[in-house]
Amino acid sequence: MTSELLNLGAMDSGTIITLLWLTAGLVLVGSELFHASLTTVFLGAAAILTAGLRWLGVVDALPASFLVWACLSIGLAVPLRPLVRRFLPGERRFDHSHEDRDAMGTLVDVVETVVELEPSGRIRFQGSTWPALSTEGSIPKGARAKLVYRDKLAWVVEPLPALEGADIVPRPGEVDPASSGAQTTSSKKER
Repeated sequence: MTSELLNLGAMDSGTIITLLWLTAGLVLVGSELFHASLTTVFLGAAAILTAGLRWLGVVDALPASFLVWACLSIGLAVPLRPLVRRFLPGERRFDHSHEDRDAMGTLVDVVETVVELEPSGRIRFQGSTWPALSTEGSIPKGARAKLVYRDKLAWVVEPLPALEGADIVPRPGEVDPASSGAQTTSSKKER
């Protein structure tokens, strides 16, 4: 039986086309291992299903096979891809822009009380007010805070600890002396 399957000369064109659909489907599904886009797996699954329908005799003509494959590809990929992506999260990387990285550690004034879980408070930074949320507790209006990072449009700030033995409190736009290697915003070049 296996010798008959491997003898391509004895096969009719319909069987060869069915095997080509099956091979293409397996290659597409296998290629998903090299780039996890979750697109080729659905295209491959549609090709394997098309090969199955050809083998069962439901689809015979080559143009009908392409039509079935296209419909199955769309029918599988559109509803299932977002569902599968939700359960198989891909690699996500968050990269701060240079401006955000340079601003981290800068001392700012709290314009409206800043709380932990929601960006309902506001801070003054670079001559403008920005939405902000706190890393710990509540920071009252008029207090000072240090920029930690930016989450979309809101700055995440931490309360400024009391400076031990220091009579001079850094002015707005200056960097906290405890921050390592950060420059003051007044020494930065305008872009």
